[in-house]
Amino acid sequence: MAIRSNTPGRPYLLVGQRIEALRLYAGLTVTEMAEVMGTSQSRYTTIQYGRALPDAEKLEPLCVRWGLSLDWIYRGDRRLMPVGIMDELDVKLQTLVDEEGRPHQRRPGRPAGTSRKRAPREED
Repeated sequence: MAIRSNTPGRPYLLVGQRIEALRLYAGLTVTEMAEVMGTSQSRYTTIQYGRALPDAEKLEPLCVRWGLSLDWIYRGDRRLMPVGIMDELDVKLQTLVDEEGRPHQRRPGRPAGTSRKRAPREED
């Protein structure tokens, strides 16, 4: 099975979705997941949205911490995955795609429903 997806501009979308599903399963923020992977938040976001393929050394902490295999992250191969975690990861993966299996059209940046609070402007 190829690593690249058919989505222009997001060639590694499926890998990013599996990593994002793991982040959601673990209940981590983007910043926390980037720390676990030993990468910057912006690099993690690039990976999560399928615009870059992570190095195996960045994925090793995920595999050790949650008992995952690189084959699942890169190719979706479930053979060496712990049974208990797979059902929950599948549920998280389903939240990332529509009924036909296509990724939701999400813009990069903050998740829906979150916003930065701005400090009130001081008037002269």
